[in-house]
Amino acid sequence: MCIINKKKIICQLALICILVLYFARVILVNLRYDKPDIVIYKKGDVCTYGDFSFCMKTKEFMTYDEIRRNFSEIKEDYSVNDGDLFMIVGVDVTYNGDEEKATPKLTSVRFQSEGWFNGEEYAMLSILNPDGREIMRGETKRIHLAVYTGKITFADKDWMNVRNRQYNMTLSTYPDVIRMRCE
Repeated sequence: MCIINKKKIICQLALICILVLYFARVILVNLRYDKPDIVIYKKGDVCTYGDFSFCMKTKEFMTYDEIRRNFSEIKEDYSVNDGDLFMIVGVDVTYNGDEEKATPKLTSVRFQSEGWFNGEEYAMLSILNPDGREIMRGETKRIHLAVYTGKITFADKDWMNVRNRQYNMTLSTYPDVIRMRCE
């Protein structure tokens, strides 16, 4: 019986040591490395990120039926509930790189408002930009992005003011957090 208690105590001490070392490492990493700077661009400001310059121009809320009426002849059926909203932003993008043409990578764009966040609706890129996203060097092109802002993604008290909230579009989270206000 005494041997079982010693093994149990040794196992507990080993587990405590492992936990202490783990938390010490987490604390050390958090203290040693700087937090990324948060750079915020106002609507209308030009943000240079990689080989592209971005300028937030428009923000509006639309149902899927409104999107179908306003953006080209949509042949695809996008499964949404009646009354669900999408926030559609128009961003002027200029290609400044060395190649003849390039396509900005917008699939990791994230939108946020206070505690709410959601990713860009990749499936809507071709619907909103029927002529593609490819940009010639020195050319500026308006690219539209969508984010799903349906009622299910907000608390009931927040849904009443969904159109009036401050939204940001985040282009990058490392090494700096780069956000553009959608205002």
